Formats: sequence, C-alpha cells, structure tokens
Amino acid sequence: MALTGLVFTVHASEVAMHDTDRTAETRTRRALVLDPDPASLPLVTGALERRGVATIAAADGDEGLSRLLDELLSLDVLVMALDLPGRDARALARLIRKAGNERDLRLVVVALRPSPALRLELRGLGVDAIVDLEDGPEAIAEATLDVVLRREREEIDPEGRRRPPHPSGFLDALDGAFFAARYSLTCTS
Repeated sequence: MALTGLVFTVHASEVAMHDTDRTAETRTRRALVLDPDPASLPLVTGALERRGVATIAAADGDEGLSRLLDELLSLDVLVMALDLPGRDARALARLIRKAGNERDLRLVVVALRPSPALRLELRGLGVDAIVDLEDGPEAIAEATLDVVLRREREEIDPEGRRRPPHPSGFLDALDGAFFAARYSLTCTS
C-alpha cells in the first residue's frame, strides 16, 4: 500500500519533554561511573552519592556503553577511568562526542598522573574534566560535581529561565525543545 499525500505534524509543545519541567534544584543529578577497579569503584560512587549524585556503575567499557545507551536521557555525567577493558575512555569519548554528536552529557576521565599531552588529547575529544587518580575519590567527586554545576549554570538565562538546548546533538532533537516548532513529514509515492 502506497501512502500518498500523508502529512505528519508534531508540535514540540505537545511532546512530553524529558526533565524539562524539573529544575536543577529539584532534580536528582545522575552519574554513570566506569571503573574496572573493584576497590575504588565503591569509593568514587560513595563520594558522589554523599554530594547528592545518584550513581550507576559498570566495570568495563562495553558494559558501560550498554548502560549509557539505556540511561542516556537521564544522565548528567559520565565518569570513566582512562584504561577500561573493552572500550577505553578515548574510544567512548570519541563515540559520544564525534559519532553521536552528544554535547549535553558531561565527561570526566580519571587517569594516573595524566601528562599535559594526554590532557590536551582528551580535551580535543570533548572531555570536560581530567582528574588525577592519585587525588582520590573525593577530588574525583568534586570535579564531577563541578562540571555538572557548570553545565546547569549554562542552562539558566539571566532571568532564571532554562535556556533551550542548541540544535546540535541528537538528544536535542529527541527533546523537541525548539519552541513549539512544527515538524512535518510528507510521504508521496
């Protein structure tokens, strides 16, 4: 059966928005933490939870990617060890920022004594913060909360209203937050 002259219109104001009705103050911040070290993982998640950040954890890059895909719309930040089994932090950052064009999710990488060259490389991949593993879980949690709070401040305009997301990432399209713009699809054959 051929569709001729079918017009499908969606009004963004009629689409249920993900998290747009909740303010940053009332919404629980969420982090996905990827760390292969079974001893440090609970220390980092515990430090984040003491700061009011709910956590989800995974021990390797492949499991982390699966969790990321399941939870993407509800996450604020991805905290990951540099060297992960399966996919390392570089590969995940590249996938998220370049292939997925995702800009809203904050990225934090934890590395042992990161060199200036590594820091530059990770910044080039769109990583928001690089934390030295030797600084410990409290420093990791502080840096993580800092990038999340910085993002929240960017979302608020001078009158205290949420700014709409810019139309660059695939989540922006899913959110539909383009000021009640009309999207039309016409199928003819």
